[in-house]
Amino acid sequence: MIAVEDFSVASPSGATLLAPISLRVPTGGIVGLRGPSGCGKSTLLRALLGQVPAGTTTTGSVRVGEHDVLALEPIVLRRFRRQQIAFVGQDPGVALNPTMRVRSLLGELADADRALEALEAVELPQSYLRRRPAELSGGEQRRIALARALARHTPVLVLDEPLAGLHGRLRSAVVRLLRHRAGERGTTIVVSGHDDAALRELADEEIFVGRRLSAVSEQVAGQGITGSESSIESGEPGALAVSGLSVRIGRRPVLEDIELRLAAGESLAVTGPSGAGKSTLARAVVGLRKPSAGSVRSSGRIALVPQDSTGSLNPRRTIAETLSRPLLRHRGVRDPAAVTALLHTVDLKPELAQRYPHELSGGQRQRVALARSLAMDPAVLVCDEITSALDSDTATAIMTLLDRLRRERRVALLIITHDMNLVTRYCGRMCVLESGRVVETGEVRDLLAAPAHDATLALLG
Repeated sequence: MIAVEDFSVASPSGATLLAPISLRVPTGGIVGLRGPSGCGKSTLLRALLGQVPAGTTTTGSVRVGEHDVLALEPIVLRRFRRQQIAFVGQDPGVALNPTMRVRSLLGELADADRALEALEAVELPQSYLRRRPAELSGGEQRRIALARALARHTPVLVLDEPLAGLHGRLRSAVVRLLRHRAGERGTTIVVSGHDDAALRELADEEIFVGRRLSAVSEQVAGQGITGSESSIESGEPGALAVSGLSVRIGRRPVLEDIELRLAAGESLAVTGPSGAGKSTLARAVVGLRKPSAGSVRSSGRIALVPQDSTGSLNPRRTIAETLSRPLLRHRGVRDPAAVTALLHTVDLKPELAQRYPHELSGGQRQRVALARSLAMDPAVLVCDEITSALDSDTATAIMTLLDRLRRERRVALLIITHDMNLVTRYCGRMCVLESGRVVETGEVRDLLAAPAHDATLALLG
């Protein structure tokens, strides 16, 4: 069904965007793509749609069914995309029309019965049909985008990081759903991901794209903190105090009476199922969402690293321009060397400074978003699912960096995540949200050893 032969992509300057790769996927087969951020997974997936970056040079061939997709005339290519293939990108919220309700987003692609079937398949209730994208969490936007793709009933599904930002039970449900779609309907699926265990469960075959990075050593992997080390009872001055925080969107309560305390140098995980209110809490803490009640107090600047790195970066500014603005505003620094230093801090090469966001991989964009937040020299760093689009080595490197900042600069970290391995390794305390309320809070090791609430159990898969 899909045949890629020695396909490669190079930028106008000759830089390799995708090293030569070959793969075959039979009808009803599932192939998973793995590899470090920036290796070209998204480039390969978009090539299956007949889309390559402007000005690039390609070699080899890409065939989907009977179509040599890179050689199709525009009118034929549009018909192919409409009838033969469905795509869900790494930042699905960007593809959802913000003015349309979910009912219309699904209804423009399928009749009412198929739309409801697709919504049920991604485990969202019918009440969500009335919501607009801005009223959805990042995980819910991802599920709506997947529902739109499923509702089309195309022979081929191309999914870029479909499991990112989904908690354990839901992640397993999506894996079962996709395997059912391939087995029962013969849908051919190509999927990328960084969750090795989930990808192994989902895919018939895994293909590594690009150069394999060296494994993270046990010593580095064990550098996370312990619960006692980060306890707020340690006497550290308070960095963040959230008291009685409530948020409503229209008439709908999203957060209710949230209480959080975060000490300087502490790392607190906020977790819970998709739609629990985690991203709304992040935006309220940094002042981007006005609370209906309660207060947020901090000892210094609060910086947000958002979940949607694509939407948060101005597409018309180079990375250097993006980083220079907060450096000037918050530190009074104009030196280009400061931009280079920030890029180095998040493990990006200096030459990326002259690129635009669309020229970067999802993982690279997320690291730029982190660098921009670090430019503020914050007292509190709010990290909203920042590792969900990163491969395991890069995610570990980023979290090791954040943990070093926490220890050396006493930066307080509010980490919003579904990744329980990350929580165990890097967070001393955790707070579990469900339906906008705190249902459990305490030391990570205690809660995971004896979870008392169903929401916590669901996170463990």
